[in-house]
Formats: sequence, structure tokens, C-alpha cells
Amino acid sequence: MKIALIIENSQAAKSGIVHDALSSVAEPLGHQVHHYGMYAPEDKASLTYPMNGLLAGLLIHSNAADFVVTGCGTRVGPNLALHAIPGRLSG
Repeated sequence: MKIALIIENSQAAKSGIVHDALSSVAEPLGHQVHHYGMYAPEDKASLTYPMNGLLAGLLIHSNAADFVVTGCGTRVGPNLALHAIPGRLSG
């Protein structure tokens, strides 16, 4: 399974921790983890939850990812953004 990780700007400082934890569980099971950002609070591109929802939809519907892990400060934003995209997405 191809797993996409997308972190929103409010959680960018935790991005490395989330990536390492997800990879340590998923990769031994044969899954691939692809990190699409944010990587650090200093990134030039500041991803918001609507951007994460759009990117998740593009990744899923293009078959670039089978599953998306995303995060923001409240967990509500990605859930709303992902439910706005028809198809295989759920929060």
C-alpha cells in the first residue's frame, strides 16, 4: 500500500515525529510511506487544511496513494476538506 503523509502548517513542527512513527509501523508491513509536506515550520510553502484535502484527493484519485494520513491542530479541518471530495475518501 502507498501511504501519503500530509501535515498542515499548525503541526509542521511535529512532522518528523509523525513521519518516523508512521514509517516505523508501516514499512515493516511492506507499505511505502511518501511524505508530501510540510516538513518543518520554516518551509516556504505553508500548507493549510483545504490544500491538504485537495492534495489528498489528487493523490487518491490518481492512484498515487492508497491511503492518506493528514493532520492539523483540531483534526476537524482535514476531515471537512476530505469529505468535500467525492469517492473513496473518509475521515
